[in-house]
Order: sequence, then structure tokens, then C-alpha cells
Amino acid sequence: IILDGSGAIIGVDFIQLTESPAAQKELATINKKFASMLTLLSPKRAARLMSEADAIVEEYGKRSVIRVDKAVILCAGKLDKIRF
Repeated sequence: IILDGSGAIIGVDFIQLTESPAAQKELATINKKFASMLTLLSPKRAARLMSEADAIVEEYGKRSVIRVDKAVILCAGKLDKIRF
């Protein structure tokens, strides 16, 4: 979220994965591993998985900024399934 000097929301800054099925699949696999109980009990494993995920996002992610003046809707997932 991007704020102005008074704290009002004026935009969002986000990273979206490009259409790379291999990268999306790899990130989903990392997410499943991260959600396991073993990962929660092992900070080193969690840090390694986060580094792997960051590397995928760095390589296949596209940074975008959207400026707004009235409202911001935050969501995760595929936007093509959301109806406005």
C-alpha cells in the first residue's frame, strides 16, 4: 500500500507472477512445504524456502503500481474469477 504524507491510501505497489506455469507450480510446491508442521518447527528450513520463493518471484515477477483516489480492494488469486 502506498500512503501520502497524511496517511491516506494513494495506491498499491505489487508483484504479479508472469504466465510461467513452471514457476507457478514451483511456487505452489514451496507454499505447501512452508505450510507443513516440520517447517514451522525448523527456522532454517523456513528461511531456505523463503529464499527459494523470493528467487522465483525475482525472476518471474512483474512489479506494478496502481494509483487510486477513491478505494483499494486487496485480494490474492486469479482476478479473472472475480466479478465486478
